[in-house]
This record gives sequence, structure tokens and C-alpha cells, in this order.
Amino acid sequence: MAHKGHLFYNIKTTRLKAGKHISYQLHHHRSEIWTCVDGEGIFVLDGERRLVKRGDVMNIPVEHYHAIKATTDLTFIEVQLSNPLVEEDIERFEYEW
Repeated sequence: MAHKGHLFYNIKTTRLKAGKHISYQLHHHRSEIWTCVDGEGIFVLDGERRLVKRGDVMNIPVEHYHAIKATTDLTFIEVQLSNPLVEEDIERFEYEW
């Protein structure tokens, strides 16, 4: 975790096998920017789906529902921006793929 001005940030890489997904979730303090670096998937933001592939960037504002499902093996880089930046800032919800 690093500090830039009044925001903290964390960068991580997530890899999903084809057919796998992360939970439909939101964060109360954290915004995120995801960049797809390999593969293809279905990204959901506030219930709206869109196809994503290498090079696509997904901007997730604070308190917006989001998830992603890999249609092929998928890798994306996630940049988390928040103050405070804590792993517990997550609320998960059911989502019907």
C-alpha cells in the first residue's frame, strides 16, 4: 500500500479461469480502476453488463455495484484508491449470471 496526497492506493493482479467470477460487490470508501491485460470477460457495473477484453479499462466509483466473469482465462490489474484503505471495505451481494 502506498500513499499519494490524501489517498492511499494498492495495486494487485487478479487472474480468473474461464467461467469463474468475483462476487457482485460495492465499497463504501474505495474506488477502483481495473485494466484488462489478457483474456475476455463480462464486466457488470450497477447491473449493466458489457464485454471486456485486453486493453479495456473499467472505472468503478465509490458505492457502485460491480463484478466480473471470465469467458476465457482473464487477467486484470486492479488499482484501489481510498482513505482509509482497508480490506474490510466490501459488501457482497447475490448476482445471477
